[in-house]
Amino acid sequence: MISLPRFHGVFFIVFFIKFTMTINPYISQICEQTGASEREVITSMMPSLCVRTYPCVIHGRRFETHDDYMNEIHEYLSGL
Repeated sequence: MISLPRFHGVFFIVFFIKFTMTINPYISQICEQTGASEREVITSMMPSLCVRTYPCVIHGRRFETHDDYMNEIHEYLSGL
């Protein structure tokens, strides 16, 4: 038999929410509208998971190389 933590009721609620329901209503709405899974929606929303090839256009700005992109990011963050 599996030994559950002392507050097994709380453990069940956390497990149920974590593995069966999404907390984010925005993601839930997209899943309902498109029929995509929660995982597909989350990965499509994360640009860091997309492989970039240069030259590319990001938010309307064209970057010829990765160095150009990183220099623009550096300038933006330094100006804040």
